Parts: sequence; C-alpha cells; structure tokens
Amino acid sequence: SAAVNQPLSVRRAATVRDYLTGHGTRASSVSSVGLGSSQPLAEETNPDGSSSPDGQRFNRRVEILIRLPA
Repeated sequence: SAAVNQPLSVRRAATVRDYLTGHGTRASSVSSVGLGSSQPLAEETNPDGSSSPDGQRFNRRVEILIRLPA
C-alpha cells in the first residue's frame, strides 16, 4: 500500500544521500525525495490483475540527478 511504500521510499532515498555525503559529496549539494508509488516506471500488476514482481522490483529504485556548476 502507499502508506507502507512511501516511508520505505523516503528511507531508500535518504540512505543514498547519506552514502554520498559520507563519501565526500558536500551535504549542501545533495537532497533526497522519496516518491513512493506516485511515479512508477513499470506496471506493478499483470494484465490478469495478479502482482508483477518484476514491475514492483523495477519501481524500487533510486534516481540520481547530477547538476554541474555553471
């Protein structure tokens, strides 16, 4: 459910942020956002309505955006 997935997404994003800042990335350069199930890239159900483990697994992701200084 979204109530369960949202906090997991937030923690997953924070873990990546913490890793990056712990390995030399300036904390002011990194932010994290957990999107939960609000922006899936893959279908999480099959056409017959059953769960799609592959789709669910794919949506458990972290996207990283790198902005270079101008």
